[in-house]
Amino acid sequence: MIGMRESIHERYGAELSALDRTAFEEFVTAKTAELEQQIDQLAQENRIELTRRWESENSRQIGYLDQVQVNQQAQQSAYETVMGQLWEGVETTDQAGSVETTPAMQRWDTPEATAPTPEIEDLVGTVWPSQSRETRFRVLAGDLLQARDEDNLPLPTTPDDPLAIELGALLTVRVEEIAAAVDE
Repeated sequence: MIGMRESIHERYGAELSALDRTAFEEFVTAKTAELEQQIDQLAQENRIELTRRWESENSRQIGYLDQVQVNQQAQQSAYETVMGQLWEGVETTDQAGSVETTPAMQRWDTPEATAPTPEIEDLVGTVWPSQSRETRFRVLAGDLLQARDEDNLPLPTTPDDPLAIELGALLTVRVEEIAAAVDE
């Protein structure tokens, strides 16, 4: 997996090529700190939501090992969300002049996301049978799984798959963010 500093270098290298090396590295350091703070904040929000959902679904207080797993899921979800936003709306041009978009996982929740295949749409219904009835969730889930498939990342196969739980939490948070923005 590419590190955060390397991603920032890759993202802003051409755009800020006029800066001298010291100024660029200072920018990268500041941007890294900013993104780490965003990840920490979002991970905390995710932890609270995931813990609340776990306790609701299991009708008991979460134990230590389950909390560790929830914390890891919350952190990974936050990392993927923030790093995806780093690349929102960015396009690069190759030597032939055609537009090459960013990796699918960095644009899954943007207008540039690839539409899901019928197989991916079926998988969404299989993995999240109750949530997929809601339009926003279904659309985002399809875009997310399509992006993971394009980037050769594992896909969940059942509702009980740990990856399904992790990605479901990411999707729920994103759906709530969109709903809040629409309600404003």
